[in-house]
Amino acid sequence: MSVENKDPFADISDEDRATMDQFHRLHVNANLRTQLVAMALLVIPMLVRNFYPEPWAVWATTAAICWPVGLFIAGIVA
Repeated sequence: MSVENKDPFADISDEDRATMDQFHRLHVNANLRTQLVAMALLVIPMLVRNFYPEPWAVWATTAAICWPVGLFIAGIVA
């Protein structure tokens, strides 16, 4: 008795195949996002521990990020 190598999804419709492909892409994206977050959580504390930013640098960076974002959000809301 021989075992044939046949595609188990050969009889699936094109719409179902497209849905499966879409779910696969979403799953891959979720995995990549999880890996990026995990890397950031591992790397950022090491960088902070290594470089010890001065308080003025922390304040300046926070202001440089939050101020334009706040103005942008205020422009949308107003």
